[in-house]
Amino acid sequence: MKSITYVSSATRLLTPPELMALLEQSRENNVKHGVTGMLLYKAGSFMQVIEGPEDAIDRLFANIKQDTRNHLVITLLDDKIAAREFPAWSMGFHDVTNRDLPLVPAFTTFLDQKHDHRGFGTGGSEAKKLLLNFRTLAAR
Repeated sequence: MKSITYVSSATRLLTPPELMALLEQSRENNVKHGVTGMLLYKAGSFMQVIEGPEDAIDRLFANIKQDTRNHLVITLLDDKIAAREFPAWSMGFHDVTNRDLPLVPAFTTFLDQKHDHRGFGTGGSEAKKLLLNFRTLAAR
């Protein structure tokens, strides 16, 4: 199995109905292909982890990079995994607001950073921690 964590920028701000349509489509496709994960969205920035069979993840990530709704796709982590971190979620989702931030331990400003390779450096593990913290909050 494989896991990819990445960030990207929306080509424009998405409305709540557009986000929900994107999420529904992602969940349907992910169930078909055995993919799980978590998607965070904040004011035009995406952070996502996808996990599942290696061939399915590679195909999905190639599609994500070609999707015209986002650009500046930056891979933070690309790992072979033994077990899923988000096994019960075809695609967990959170539309992050500034109100959420004090609730998330070890929050970094990832979703507020300009999306270019200079801004992220070796922050892949920090991104994964952020996604896992939102998973924990959602389980409460």
